[in-house]
Formats: sequence, structure tokens, C-alpha cells
Amino acid sequence: SEEQNPTWAFEEGGTYSVKLTIGCYKGTDEFLSENLITVADAMQPDLTVLAPESPESVEAGSIAPVSCIVKNSGNGISGPSVLKICLSSDTALDQSDIELNAADIPGLISGEQKPILTDVSIPHGISAGTWYVLFKADAGEQVSEINETNNLGYHQTKISIVNPPYLKLGEEEGAPGTTVSVPLILSNDSDLAVESVNIVFDYEDSVVTPISAGLCGVLDSENYAINVNTDLPGRASLVIYAAGAVHTNVGIANIACIEFNVIGNVGEFSNLEFTDADVNEQAPAGTIDGLITVNGGYTLNGKVRYFSNEGPVRHVTMSLEGANSYSEITDSDGTYGLADALPGDYVLTAEKTDDLGGLSGTDASRIARNSIGLYAFTCHEMITGDVTGNGRITGLDASRVARYAAGLLDCLNAECRNWMFTPEPINTCDTWPPISYPSSREFKPLNTSLTDKDFIAFRIGDVTGNWNINLTRNASRLSRGTTTETIWSDKGKSLSIPVYLNQSIAIEGLDFTVVFDEKILDAQGADLTGTILEGQNYGIQLNTNTDGQMTVVLSANSQPFTGSGIVAFLNFGIVGSFESSATLAFSKFEPNETAIGGKFYVNETQADQVMVNVNSPDLDYVIRVLKLITGDEKTGLDVSWDVTEDKKIDVKDAIYGIRDVAGFND
Repeated sequence: SEEQNPTWAFEEGGTYSVKLTIGCYKGTDEFLSENLITVADAMQPDLTVLAPESPESVEAGSIAPVSCIVKNSGNGISGPSVLKICLSSDTALDQSDIELNAADIPGLISGEQKPILTDVSIPHGISAGTWYVLFKADAGEQVSEINETNNLGYHQTKISIVNPPYLKLGEEEGAPGTTVSVPLILSNDSDLAVESVNIVFDYEDSVVTPISAGLCGVLDSENYAINVNTDLPGRASLVIYAAGAVHTNVGIANIACIEFNVIGNVGEFSNLEFTDADVNEQAPAGTIDGLITVNGGYTLNGKVRYFSNEGPVRHVTMSLEGANSYSEITDSDGTYGLADALPGDYVLTAEKTDDLGGLSGTDASRIARNSIGLYAFTCHEMITGDVTGNGRITGLDASRVARYAAGLLDCLNAECRNWMFTPEPINTCDTWPPISYPSSREFKPLNTSLTDKDFIAFRIGDVTGNWNINLTRNASRLSRGTTTETIWSDKGKSLSIPVYLNQSIAIEGLDFTVVFDEKILDAQGADLTGTILEGQNYGIQLNTNTDGQMTVVLSANSQPFTGSGIVAFLNFGIVGSFESSATLAFSKFEPNETAIGGKFYVNETQADQVMVNVNSPDLDYVIRVLKLITGDEKTGLDVSWDVTEDKKIDVKDAIYGIRDVAGFND
């Protein structure tokens, strides 16, 4: 520099030497002062809080003076920052603390201090107890400091906050034509003895009408009196006063309840606005206005569960009938919710028409055995076992279930009803029969919203309780097997195929369905003759109404037989042409409602399916053999056409075929 009093800005700390050069017309001269200047490595500010002060005690809702000093204790200059003042239940600043105020702090040079004196508003409604006033320097983290952890200061004297009483009117909802009760609430955290309370409030007289008021809550049993004046439309006044011993209430509690008639329309509302209030002729710390909203009515919800496992039951129509009509369908969780029901008397019922699986020969067996005292039912099982709905369990109920399971009936009873419901579990039924139970819920009246109004569902006939939404009527739940046995038969002949149970069990019921090609096999029936169930008092239901399908339902009418072996014979007529074939297989095989692999017993072997081949000559066979002899058959015929088994196909085979068609061959 060539200045007389030069200044330098040092970018790095260290020790510096100064050289002075003097020049004139005679020349120059230099002077060097070594290690003349020492520069610190870094110059940063450090903002701290000194002397935090606040009142020893303060009332909620009041204004309180607080003060502190913000000092730059670092060696650098700070830029502008913000001081935040908070109210905390402890000495640590976090998001739960209440911000009271903030102050702008200008830039401070090293060692400079900034005194802060300001007023803060203590929130109304804060709980009584011990609090701390916290002072946070550089609250916005605008200044880069040597130490970022020493910005917080607090007043170490605990603050005792006393809340004076305040008054509040509650918030309620009501449907048109109903009555609602709005509480008058007194908050009194001190030991104030309540001698009197006076309030005046305005309301919308087109929406609600006050009709009465009474003591409730903590004053309900105390020696107090209450008067109300509703003569002026849109305004009401209320006075409460001690008629004997004075009550001291600490906390927040109801002291009176004001009744209103709701006369407005859905969606309208009325504010309940304080215009005057006092406690012991002193103004309260504050008042909080009330509100009455006209809603669409009450809500009603619950869940429908299955009787045996409490599983959800979907697609149940819940109907609320009475003063008005409402309905709702249960969802996949079995829950329902009826909304906006206006007040009045109602009956709630349940109805369901789908998900009709779950019935089997096992159900029919248990119902039959119960009817003669061989199998005991719980109360819930008796409900579902009364299939016809006449209040008793008889063989007719068992018959209906067996035939329904076989697909021979579309309806179990005259009403074609498939489901029953009751609102509560039934554990005692000593007086049955007749079987009698409630099937609905009554609300006389419905005057509030209600929850947990549940129902129990019963699939009629499912006394085993195995119903679930994945079961459908006559559903196939069986994987096809892989072992196949082949048999040969002639067209026009009959064929009896044994059905085999290869597990030794007590056979309550057995439901199975076989499928086949109806162009080859004609289903003619099934019987138990020669089986392990012959003479064991089993009922059999047979359905051959569907082409290519035979359904059989077996049910024990007395004590179940225990064992394994051939359980039925399936009878077919052979209607296929020569060299045609059909596969006979199970699409369903369920002993005691358990899906397992069914077996046929053919060629002294258990097989998953049977291949039936037709090998008797017919008229087509005769024509083709004659064409072969005359040279008109060009395609050739395989060895199966040699029915005389003389290792050639000639006129003898044609004659054999003619005799077979005519019925002369054995």
C-alpha cells in the first residue's frame, strides 16, 4: 500500500513481517520488521443467552414480561438473527413447546451484547403446573457459529401457572324433530368456590329452540338452584347459584345441561354465542361458544358373523323398517353401516340369498340321527337343522338336505329360504322344541347413533358348520387323479363300476360326482348292494339329470359305519359305437365333507379313473368289413376288427357282426 495509514484483510491466520520502502530522487531505502503481526486462524461469532428472566408466577391468558441478553461471545462478527421465546414443560426445546414471541437481533461484533425486554401472552387453557420460559438464540440457524450447541437459555425459576375459570358451551348434533342436550362446562383449575354463574347467549331461532335447563355433572347432586329465561326469541339467559354449601370444583366439568328442540333442516346449524358471562360476578378468563348442527339422523352399524367360526358373512341385506325405511348390504368383512336414520321406532332384520354351498350328506346324516336322539346338537345347530322351519327337527329335514346336496331340490323349504339370522348368541335352549328365537333387533325408539349391532348368520342345513364364501353349491374341489384302469364292454350291455373308499373312517356322509361321455355311457343308477354299507341303514340320493354327470349323496340314518372298501356301485348302459371309448372320473369325492381323492375298484386295482372301451360290432362294422372284402375299403382295418380271432378279416367277421347286431351272439 502507498497509504499513510494502511489496513490489510488477512485471508489466512499466521505471523506476518512488514517491509517499508522509501523512495526519492536520490534513490530508495528499505526497512524490514520481522514477525510484526500475528493473525488468528479463524474469526467466527458465537451467540449465547445471558440473564434469562421471567415472572415467578403468572395466570393463564395474561401478559407477562420476559427478558434476556444475547451476546456474541465469539471472535467474529455475527449477521442478523432471530431470538425465539417458548413455553416448555422442561428445559429442552422441542416441537411440543409453545412459541410465545420472537425478537430480531441485529448483527453483533465480538463481545457485543443486545438486551431484550418484551411481553409474551401466556395461552389460555394451559394446564396448571411448573413451566419454563426458554430463550433460543439464532433460532433460524442463520449464523454460522464456533459453537452451535450453546444457543439456549432458560429462566431457572419454575413458573406456577394458575388458570382462572372459563366457560364453554358444548357442540352437539341432532336430526330434525329430535331433542339435543348441550352442556355448560366450567373449567376451574384453582380452588375457587363457585357461588354463582350467569350466562347470556344468542342462537338461531329458525334452527333450534331452547326448552329447558337443569343441573348436571358435578352440580347434579349439590345444593344449587338454576333458572332459565327463553322468552326472547334468539336469546337465552341462565343463572346458577348456591342454595346451601358452596361447591369447590377443580378441573373441567359439566355444571348444567340445556335442552333444545331441533327444528331446522339437514345441513343447517346454530352457533351458541356468549354475549355475557360471569363467575361469582367476575368475568371469566374466557368463553368458548357452542354449536348445534342439524344432521341427517343417526347411524347404525355392526357386523354379521357365521355361527360356527365367527367368519364374516358378505352380501347380507340389512333392512331398517319403521318410521322410515333404510337398507345396506354387508361388505366382504361382514360389516354394514346405516346412515342418516331419522328418529322413531324401527325393526332391523337381515336377509341373504347367495353363497349357497356347505350342505352335504354328512349334514343330512347328523340331522337324521339328531331326530331320533343319536346325535346331540347345540342351540345354534338346532337352528340350522330346522330346515323346513316348523320348529322341530325330523327326518324330513334330513331328506331335504340330502336331496338338495344331490341337486334334486332347488329349495329346502316352502319359502325357499336359505339363511336365518339372530341378533345374539343362544346358549340355552332347554325349552326347545319348538325351536324359537329372535330374528331381529327392535329400537323403540331410535334416538341416538348405535354401534356393534351385530347378527349371527346360519346357512340352513349346515349343521356341521363348514360353510364359507369359497364353497358353492355342487362345486368341484377335487384334483383329477392320474391312475387309469381300462375295461372292455359291448354296446347294449350293462356295466357296474365299484366306488372305493380307501380310508377307514366313521362314514357319516359321502358326497361324490362322476363325469363321463354321455354318448358312450348311459347313467342308470347306483346302489349299495354288495358294499360295506349294505344293511347299515344308509340313505342314498341319486341325480342323473345333468348329461355326462352322476351325483350320489350317501347319509347315515343311524350310527355311522366305520371301515373302508367298496361303498357304492355305479350302473351304466353301453350306448357307444364300436371302438368308441369314454373316461369315467370323479369331479367331487367328499366323505364327511373332506375333499380327498376318490377311487374306482376295477381289475382288482384302485384307480383314479376308468377307461371304458366299446368292442362289440355294429352295423357300421359290418358295412366296412364287406367293403374290405369287395375292395371298396381303402384305409385298411387294424387287428381289433378281427372279432373271430382267426388272424384275418373276412366274411366270417361280417357274419359274426350281423349275428351280433341281430342279437344271436352270446
